[in-house]
Amino acid sequence: MTEGNTNSDTITLFDGTVLTLPQSLEQIEQDTLKILDNSIQKDVPNFWEMEEAEHIYVPVEGREIRIIHIKPENPISKRPLLFLPGWAVPPIAFQDLYEVLHNKYDFYYLETREKTSSRIGRFGDFTMQRKAKDIAVAIK
Repeated sequence: MTEGNTNSDTITLFDGTVLTLPQSLEQIEQDTLKILDNSIQKDVPNFWEMEEAEHIYVPVEGREIRIIHIKPENPISKRPLLFLPGWAVPPIAFQDLYEVLHNKYDFYYLETREKTSSRIGRFGDFTMQRKAKDIAVAIK
């Protein structure tokens, strides 16, 4: 439980710890950028083009969708991360996130049936129900 004091830019916790609050949204943005700058790795390759990336094609209803799997030698997490991009979102949209994850996390990037990497054909079933079933099959 927190207890506020008379100064609006600090909070005193029940154990006496005083936390200073940011002065403005600009300060919050600067603090966040500082944290991110310390996490981002420079010169990270595009994960979808990496030679060590495994490109897996999963059969779904007689067709195939692609999963890109990146597994570093010594991941810092015990469980892999799964990324499900939105409708027609390309891998490059995740590159800034990958710059933080590179060589740290085992992850899968699951491309759904509307992506150009899918082996579906232009007259495939592109409903949300079919897409959800594909995701379930791919995860299993």
